[in-house]
Amino acid sequence: MWVRRLRIRHFRNIADAEVNFGRGVNVWVGDNGHGKTSALQALQVLAEHRYPSGIGDSDVVQWGASWMELRATLATVDDTEVVSRYAVQLGEHRRRLREGPTLPVVWFGPADLSTVQGGPVQRRDLLSQLAGALYPRYFPLLRKFERALTQKNHGLKERWPLATLETFNEILAETGATVWQFRKTAFDRWLPHIYALHSKLSATSSLSIRFQQGGMAGDLVLGPDAVRHRMQARFAEERQRMLSLVGPHRDDLVVELDEHSARTYASQGQQRTIALAMKLATYHVYEEFFQVPPLVLLDDVFSELDGQRRALLLEYMARHDQQTVITDTEPRHLGSCQPTFYRVQQGAFHPWP
Repeated sequence: MWVRRLRIRHFRNIADAEVNFGRGVNVWVGDNGHGKTSALQALQVLAEHRYPSGIGDSDVVQWGASWMELRATLATVDDTEVVSRYAVQLGEHRRRLREGPTLPVVWFGPADLSTVQGGPVQRRDLLSQLAGALYPRYFPLLRKFERALTQKNHGLKERWPLATLETFNEILAETGATVWQFRKTAFDRWLPHIYALHSKLSATSSLSIRFQQGGMAGDLVLGPDAVRHRMQARFAEERQRMLSLVGPHRDDLVVELDEHSARTYASQGQQRTIALAMKLATYHVYEEFFQVPPLVLLDDVFSELDGQRRALLLEYMARHDQQTVITDTEPRHLGSCQPTFYRVQQGAFHPWP
């Protein structure tokens, strides 16, 4: 399934735009601030029927508007057209509408290049995106965990009774254990592809990545009873520090290069190699899991990558069964990809040249 047309209304800085797509590689060229990234984000939201981490309705509805709507015409393998729609109405009676099929998406932007050198939140979010794409129950469970975590942390600061706090621990143990199970399963699917891609880019360095369970020492614990026991073991410390110390909110991926921390030991080029391998590995996971090639969205990354890494991206883009959308500030030679170019000006998309 691939995207033929996209209609964007009142999304971020785009009031009203319609975008057509080619079957293969599509390149949106234009100056910064004209709507390229906003349109790419709109396509991601519509394809996945959800927002990226940390974004809500009020963040995407255009300033001064009370609603937004995204609508796409998708083509199936037998060339049948279907419609996908995502719409939001703000106000006292807020409404959100999702209609039509979804598509697996791989997004790669400049921020992804700092995955290795950044903090745990970035790596945790990357793993969360993967688990959420594979398992529909993941994000509802994570939201339930986060709501209970917020209440427990408030209770710790306000010195709520022990029995009340233990009630939240029960919820956190049940939901946290399942979140961890989904994350670990997704991680196990992902890791071999990361290693294979990294070896392709860097034959001289040995990469190691392991899943570090938040607030836990020793072996991974994935059952609710065992998680509850670990939480109870640190409960006195949590009450003293007035902060929840055990749970998926403290997870991290430990990334090592040649047995040293990649965050502090690796060069910037080595860090970018690892980050690129981690992101492109999600492509293989989605392709295997969904049995279809994912939609690939590349936001202004070519200027950030050297020739070797650009060549790897071009290799993926040249696949004829995959649709790719790229934003850039200038037209570039993209090898054998034969892209369709569009000029973007003030939120309008025109075929170009």
